Amino acid sequence: MVDIKNLNIGILHNSYLKQGGEDAVARNEYQLLVAHHLKVHFLNFKNPEGTLNQFFTFINFFFNLYSFIKCYSWLRRNKIKVLHVHNWFFTASPSILWAAKLLKVTVFVTLHNYRMICPSATLTHNGKPFLNSMSNSFSWQAIKMGVYRNSSLLTFNLVFSNWLHHKLGTWQLAKKYITLTDHTKTVFENSYLKALTTKFVTKPNFTPAPKSTNQPRADDHFLFVGRLSVDKGVEVLLSAFQCSEHKLTIIGEGPLQQMVAQFARTHKNITYLGFQSKEVVEQELNKCTALLFPSIWYETFGLVMIEAFATSTPVIAGNYSSASLIVQHGYNGLHYENGNAMKLKQTLDNWMAFDTAKRNRYRQNAYQTYLQKYTAKQNFDQLMDIYQSGLADD
Repeated sequence: MVDIKNLNIGILHNSYLKQGGEDAVARNEYQLLVAHHLKVHFLNFKNPEGTLNQFFTFINFFFNLYSFIKCYSWLRRNKIKVLHVHNWFFTASPSILWAAKLLKVTVFVTLHNYRMICPSATLTHNGKPFLNSMSNSFSWQAIKMGVYRNSSLLTFNLVFSNWLHHKLGTWQLAKKYITLTDHTKTVFENSYLKALTTKFVTKPNFTPAPKSTNQPRADDHFLFVGRLSVDKGVEVLLSAFQCSEHKLTIIGEGPLQQMVAQFARTHKNITYLGFQSKEVVEQELNKCTALLFPSIWYETFGLVMIEAFATSTPVIAGNYSSASLIVQHGYNGLHYENGNAMKLKQTLDNWMAFDTAKRNRYRQNAYQTYLQKYTAKQNFDQLMDIYQSGLADD
């Protein structure tokens, strides 16, 4: 068994312009390793602002020479032996895997989305499932439809890059690919990357224990926290509350932000708070009766769900993808028919009809789910097992 405490570990992440769950997970895992007194270093790439800068960086996504040199120098300077990658899109690029290869660094990659098998990263397009790329390493249909930002040109760049790296064996350079749920693992195993099956392992995300607990709960409104986009089910969410007396608080920003803001202005039962800090989100989770997770895409996880569990907040989610595994119907939350606004409204009615004792049982179960599956200690143990397994294969 390798003594990991004697190894230098690198965490590499390409952050997004709009901070989200992936960014939080990368930082959480870095801080987790620091808390256990491991020798860990963090390298962060940032996508540029400005259309022109973004375009030229994006077209170099196949192999960004600057990122390769930066990563190679960082790995060598810090004598890193284990590299854990959370995201390379798009400034870091897959070039970082070749930098690690040259220095004989053992690489682990967390798969936060489906970008390796679909340029949309979500296996959806315009709110509908798009699965053609799963079994097709060069999907002309994806290019024709422009599944990435509705642009055939940008989609071609991603499809070509993934296809070429697949042919070159770049994806084989990682020792293990960490999927966040068994559902996501199955999706990748059934894709054209099934040759990597032995490399896929499952480890969920975790969330630190909340700072504020036992706060008085208003229990009179629901909460949504997330990116305001079609794939996150925002349109379904608004439709469900359009003819409802139930109250809803929305936190987040994204492409549908103006729609949400306008909806809140014309519907007194909806409050829109815009983007808020983690501290405010935690406070709002402690206030609401339940968190809503109406996402209609193949979610790989959904960090906000376990953040809700950590505050004893049940979750109401569609019976689809990873959300249906994280939320156990009738135990720590409820399911409804995914993408169906009327079914969501009926589920909200059912929840509000529960008496206080029944809701409290759901809350106790939600917190127990957090303690049993999603604490920092459990995650650290699982991560060390994965590192050990990968290093043992070298």
